[in-house]
Parts: sequence; C-alpha cells; structure tokens
Amino acid sequence: MSKRKKWILGAGLLGSALFLHNQQLTKIARKTDTLTAKAIGELNAAYPGLNADCHFIDVDGIILHTLLAGPEDGPLALLLHGFPEHWVSWRKQIPALAQAGYRVVVPDQRGYNRSSKPWGIRPYRIDALTKDVAGLIETLGRETAVIIAHDWGGAVGWQFAADYPQMTEKLIILNAPIPKPLAESLTKGGNSGSNHGTCSFSSCPCCQNWHLPSIPTKRPANRSSK
Repeated sequence: MSKRKKWILGAGLLGSALFLHNQQLTKIARKTDTLTAKAIGELNAAYPGLNADCHFIDVDGIILHTLLAGPEDGPLALLLHGFPEHWVSWRKQIPALAQAGYRVVVPDQRGYNRSSKPWGIRPYRIDALTKDVAGLIETLGRETAVIIAHDWGGAVGWQFAADYPQMTEKLIILNAPIPKPLAESLTKGGNSGSNHGTCSFSSCPCCQNWHLPSIPTKRPANRSSK
C-alpha cells in the first residue's frame, strides 16, 4: 500500500473515531442536561428563594458549566469539586451557603460534565486550572472569593491561593493535604510516603509540574475590596 493510501486510510479512521466520539458525547450531554434540570428543580423546591440555575460561562475560550445560587449581591463563595465529580457533589452545601448570604458559584471544572474538554495533557496543568478559577471570578465581575475545595479540587484551591493571593478572600480545603509538606514527605524515601498511594509525586505528571510556594498567612498590603 502506498504512503498516500495509508494516509487516506488513517485520516478516514481518525475521522470516523472523532465522529463516533462526538455522537457519544452528544448522547451523554442530553442525559446530563436532564439530570441537571432534575437536580436543580429538587434544590429549588426544597429551598424556596434559592434561585439556583446553571449557566455556560465563557472564561478565555473555556466554557465552564456553572451553578449559581443565592443573593446576587452576596460575597462570592466558589466551590471546587473533586475527582470524578461535578457540581452536584456540593448539593448539600449550596443551600446552607446561600442562606448565609453568599453568592454560591459551583463550576464543573474543565474536563468534567458539561464544561469544555480540550484535547491533550497540557490544557489540564495546574496553572491552567487555577487560571480558570481566576477568570471565572473576574467574569462574574468580582475581585475576590471564598474558595472552598475538596479532593483534587483542593489541589487547585491550594495552588490558586498561592498564585492569586489577592483574589483569595478565604481558603477552605477538605480532604486535600498541603502540597509542599506532602511533596517533601514523599521525597524523603523510606516509609514516609507509604500512606499517600493516591498520588506519588515522583510518578504523577500532574504533580511533577506542581511547584507550590508557601501559602501566604497574611493578606497582601495592596489588597483591594468592595
């Protein structure tokens, strides 16, 4: 078989695979939209005045499927889910935060649920994920947010606080260790890292790019607030 025929055959196979993949994504999206509408309906029925609704928000070309709830003029509380989850994992915390006066923002992070799923590995580096959070806050017309994060969302939360301290009103982390001490303990050898099987910093590509400075303990002097 000539190189030209091999190229045509390869292109045809790739095109067919992409078509079938997109068809499957469309099928999943329809099902997800139905489940999302049901979940939002149940939230609003159980908590009158919650005004929960999902929106597709464009953040520098990445579309983040995001739940918004609570008073529009309330301080921002931005919740980051873990793996392999999406906004619904916060369904029990959303009403409590909204009732406390917060404008609750719960995005499906890139690659999850109905948010954009860019191809490749580089689009999922930690700096790209923290940039999504910063962009979402800015797109909503705010300067700061209380960041509440869980599991792998906690990894994004820790890094966000380091990269964007001026935008971090408060940081609340659930089930995600402080990265720098964890990285140090895993590089000491012996049995020090034996209890951290979910992420070995010597083998995980995500963590190899994760160079976290110390988390600031004081607010920056030039911090602005509304």
